[in-house]
Amino acid sequence: MRVEWFTAAELADMKLRGLPRTKRGVNILADREDWQAMQTLSGQSLARKRAGREGAGGLEYHYTVLPTLAQVALLAREVRERAAEANAQHAEPGRGEIWQHFEAATSKSKDRARRNLAILTAVLDLERGGANRSAAVAQAAVDNKVAISAIWNWFDAVAGKDRADWLAWLTPRYSRSSGQASEIHPDAWDFFLADYLRLSKPSVAECWQRLQDAARDHGWVLPRTPKTLSRKLKREIDPEVITLRREGMEEFNRKYPAQRRDRSDLRALEALNYDGHKIDLFVEWPGGEIGRAFLLGFQDLSSNKIVSWRLDTTENATGFRLAFGDVIENWGIPDTVFSDNTMAAAAKANTGGAKYRNRYKPRDDDFLGLFPALGIDLRFTKPGHGQSKPIERAFGELARYISKAPEFEGAYTGNSATNKPANYGSRTVRMIDLLRVCEREINRYNSRTDRNSLVAQGRSFDDVFNESYERDLIRKVGPEDEAIRRLWLLSVVGLTCRQPDGVLHLYGNRYYDPALARYIGRKVAVRYDPDRLGKHVHVYDLDGTYITAAGCIADTGFMDESGAKKHAKAMKTRLRATRELADAQIVLSERDVARMLPAPETPVKPEAKVVKPQRFNATAAKPQPTRLPEHDPNALPEEFVNNVMAMKAIRDRTRL
Repeated sequence: MRVEWFTAAELADMKLRGLPRTKRGVNILADREDWQAMQTLSGQSLARKRAGREGAGGLEYHYTVLPTLAQVALLAREVRERAAEANAQHAEPGRGEIWQHFEAATSKSKDRARRNLAILTAVLDLERGGANRSAAVAQAAVDNKVAISAIWNWFDAVAGKDRADWLAWLTPRYSRSSGQASEIHPDAWDFFLADYLRLSKPSVAECWQRLQDAARDHGWVLPRTPKTLSRKLKREIDPEVITLRREGMEEFNRKYPAQRRDRSDLRALEALNYDGHKIDLFVEWPGGEIGRAFLLGFQDLSSNKIVSWRLDTTENATGFRLAFGDVIENWGIPDTVFSDNTMAAAAKANTGGAKYRNRYKPRDDDFLGLFPALGIDLRFTKPGHGQSKPIERAFGELARYISKAPEFEGAYTGNSATNKPANYGSRTVRMIDLLRVCEREINRYNSRTDRNSLVAQGRSFDDVFNESYERDLIRKVGPEDEAIRRLWLLSVVGLTCRQPDGVLHLYGNRYYDPALARYIGRKVAVRYDPDRLGKHVHVYDLDGTYITAAGCIADTGFMDESGAKKHAKAMKTRLRATRELADAQIVLSERDVARMLPAPETPVKPEAKVVKPQRFNATAAKPQPTRLPEHDPNALPEEFVNNVMAMKAIRDRTRL
């Protein structure tokens, strides 16, 4: 029996002789005959709970608990099904089916069919020449070194068939001569699939051991060897299902042809993509800290040229903003930028206000990030799809040339924890040396002339970019657009313009401009490029008003005569400019001011109205005491009397 266990519903649906035709009737019969208590001679129950298949729940019974008539009907039903399957297997296939079989055959089988057809054609030619078929077959067998019986079998295979289909009919059909495949209980097969198709990828041998343990407990029929399971798995389970369940989604997607995108219609700076890459080197930073460096870069999609890059200790939004500022400063403003979904790349400082952001919760009061503020179409790539950003492939090439440069021998960390060089950790790289090598290798990457992309066709990425850059329309920032340039700079708030000259101090540097004289002692805000602190910083009032660009004042040696001359010259220039400004702003001289003042007027002498006589060498009159008005001790204070009269008036008005 192929299937030995049945539920009450399945038995009712089969409508076997000796059984009720409804599920309720079968359950009543099972209770009456106590099927649940029946057991085999070994003590195994002939009733069990249904589990692991569709329709789980309830009980299922072994077919041996059924009445005799029902068992006979069930066996006859299976015999009929097997006979129908055998007839279907031996039924003559149609024309389309035989040609499908020919297409699916191996090259060796097809060559054998063509050889057999050629032999049959030779026999027919001999017949047309006057020989009988037996003689022709014998002659063909000798000429081609094949058995005579084989030629007769080939004629039997094409007997009555269309001459145009003989090649397909002569294709060998291999069948399993052992006849029936080894049986396996459906539940055992389900158990094996659930065990084998797991991400931990157990072997067939391991699953076979567990299957044998479960089969002894459940009474399942198993094939003799695990190889039968392997063949059945290969024959019945789709390879993509095996890949998905055992290898995971990433491997499943990798086995699907990648999308190939044509970038030949893009122009320079029409679209950029950016990302960061951890360099496999131990780097000593200026502060003495040792760690890894990140290469943050922007790549032009029309040519694959790296148009800007920065080095930083981490992959962060500030580094990306400064690198993008280099793009605008050196080349222009792109139309579209492709970003991935990492916290650094999709930070609000750069992408705030953009649509369809997958990082951070969008809010109505979000400020505009750098890209939306410049009117750039920002698009986010699908998470986990590195192929969406060509710069990933660029980093793969650059990483080899930078990390394995001869200057850095001994500082290479390896690209994984299990792939470390023998001299791992033997030295570190200075930051200034890493900057120099990065610049050299990125220039080499852009200028290589053996690029075989669809657009390059043997040229370099520089050549492709320059051709489009010189020909197509480019959005650039003009000299007057300093406000745009300052968008990507870092800011610090609360620096004081120090006494007595208004100099600003930032990271050990001093910055000065005459315009800061108005702000001596006051706090201001400063925007700056951390990689260009030796040039100038932009100064703002705390209300956001732009003040000036303050230049860096370089320190000089104590005995540096040229530095002293430069300083004296700067002071003279400042003095000359201030005098010229004073001459332009002050029209009148001191004499003009004195001449324009009014003449002094003689003050009018006032006349004394009250005169006190002064007696000299005489006795003054004795002062008399001041007499106070008489006071009646029994009289009430005037204020008290007024208050009493006011209260009496209020009472009279409110009396009903």
